[in-house]
Amino acid sequence: MVLGGEIEIIENRGRPAESVIATYGPRQFIGEISLLTGQRVYLSAVATTAGTGAARSGRPGAGGHGPGARPQRAGPVAIVGGGNSAGQAALFLSRTCREVHLIIRGASLETSMSRYLVDQIERSPRIDVRPHTQVRALLGQGKLEGVELVESVTHHRSSLSVCGLFVFIGAKPCTQWLDGQLAADADGFLLTGPDIPLWQRDPSGPAPLFLETSRAGIFCVGDVRSGSIKRVATAIGEGSMAVRLVFERLQASGVAVANPPRAAQ
Repeated sequence: MVLGGEIEIIENRGRPAESVIATYGPRQFIGEISLLTGQRVYLSAVATTAGTGAARSGRPGAGGHGPGARPQRAGPVAIVGGGNSAGQAALFLSRTCREVHLIIRGASLETSMSRYLVDQIERSPRIDVRPHTQVRALLGQGKLEGVELVESVTHHRSSLSVCGLFVFIGAKPCTQWLDGQLAADADGFLLTGPDIPLWQRDPSGPAPLFLETSRAGIFCVGDVRSGSIKRVATAIGEGSMAVRLVFERLQASGVAVANPPRAAQ
């Protein structure tokens, strides 16, 4: 965040992003951040790196059997999801688990997974792909012993004995705290730069810069940005870009900036 020409870093120590509430006002400040501690910070510019959280399946008995579950060595496991992360997990687990059941809602992996992963999965004798299938419930007392499955075409139900369940059904952006004040896509990820529709831009404001949101001076970096590559290296690179873009916006708006960063020669 930029306050009075200097960079300020405000840490949200251990508290969820939803605990920070943003409102935007006039004067030379574009907004105000109110923390649960009662502290208020007036901002000339801000870059949000709120990130994402794991999407939850919401199935009965799902508590305690999340993506970080550790299966017993060589025991059968199930993976929910048809994307690249699920495919990579299936190949990794097949090294030590005698059975890996890949549960997908679609008809095949080709529509959602990279070809190189599909080819490796098809060649693995330990990986069983179950199309048109969803997990209806988790089974077991005190520990995971199996899952109840339903086939979406025939509606046939069955149980599958597994000692581990890994869920890779996407991520949920941590943008609830913004309360809809910035333009976002259908999944809640923040739109930036040319991806922002004209009707969601400030008609009296400047055209948004590459990482700038629908409010001039407010930037978005990393996984929470719509269309970003969900990788740590990408987020780091975008963060470096955002620092320079913040100073460019402040200079264009006439706000004094002390010692702006310069590009390497």
